[in-house]
Amino acid sequence: MVNYIIAIKRPFSDWKKLGIGCLILLGVGIASFIMMIPFTLSTILTKNFILKYVPNIISIFVFAVPTAYFIKCGFTASKKKFSLPNWSDFGALFNDGIKLGIISLIYSIPFMLILSSVSTSILGPSLYAEFKEISAHSIMDEASPESRAKEEQVYSRLIQKLPILIPVMFLIYMVWWLIVSVALLRFMDKKNLKDSFVLSSIFRISFSPKYILAFLIMTLIGIGSIICISLVSILLAVTIIGIILLPFLFLIYAFAITVIGYTILGQAYGEVK
Repeated sequence: MVNYIIAIKRPFSDWKKLGIGCLILLGVGIASFIMMIPFTLSTILTKNFILKYVPNIISIFVFAVPTAYFIKCGFTASKKKFSLPNWSDFGALFNDGIKLGIISLIYSIPFMLILSSVSTSILGPSLYAEFKEISAHSIMDEASPESRAKEEQVYSRLIQKLPILIPVMFLIYMVWWLIVSVALLRFMDKKNLKDSFVLSSIFRISFSPKYILAFLIMTLIGIGSIICISLVSILLAVTIIGIILLPFLFLIYAFAITVIGYTILGQAYGEVK
């Protein structure tokens, strides 16, 4: 049985490890921001939208260590070990993190194709093609009054479709995350890339009632935590001290909610596998 109380308490069971985790998240966040600026600006200022995929590749390397650590939290939870893993052997964490990033990237390909197909179906081929054409324009391009009028018309039609498009895309994303989370935990369990793509085992665990229930409860905890952190942020933002504390609060939140999530999923994985 998944112990949700232990999962919620786990990130705060060792403040030293939590502090190290926050510093690492801060470091990789800054590094990621600095490294991605050139590619983001190049994508915006030119029509070479191939560059927009480069940050995804970079993120695999930049976030390798924290990614491996969080999945390791899930794996240790599957063994009913609830102390936070040590921040040690960074070489092994980096190596595992790269492989975990590759697994996520491979699984994202079919889901991106599904998203594209579903979006085309909901928006209609004409609106989807017009939206892609507008999105491909550089901000440096001079827009004629006719072009601006067309863009406004396209965006107006797009907004009308959002009440259907957003829930469907969210559902597809949740199914992707449901499956990928098992694939990542399975890699950390077996330490073999091939085992992350044994679809019969991945689907059996992903769509088992116990894992789905744990996933849904984890999602609800995540949504509730977002509401709470948003309210706290609003209260803190009215004072100078509060504004100073906000970055530290967000770092603690990012570390804690990720550990909680994978601790919940790890327990369910250990019971179902």
